[in-house]
Amino acid sequence: VIALADGVGGRAYGAEAAERAVKLICEIGARYEGDLHKPKFWITTFKKLDDLLFQHEKVGETTLVALAVTPRGICGASVGD
Repeated sequence: VIALADGVGGRAYGAEAAERAVKLICEIGARYEGDLHKPKFWITTFKKLDDLLFQHEKVGETTLVALAVTPRGICGASVGD
C-alpha cells in the first residue's frame, strides 16, 4: 500500500489527520491484503477511515491518496481536492 495525505491548511489538527490517515490506511491494507485489488474494498475502507477520523477529537481534515500494487494490477482511491 502506498499512501499520501496532506492535512487541510488553516484548520486545526490537519497534520494530525494526515499522519493518522496514512497510518490507518496502511494498517488496514496489511490486514486485508487479499482484497486490495477490489474497488469495493477501497470504497468501504475510505468510509471506515472517515468515520475513525471523525470520532477522534484531535484530528482535523485531510486529503488522501492510497493505492496498492498487486499481481492483478493497481487499484486505489483518493479523497479531497
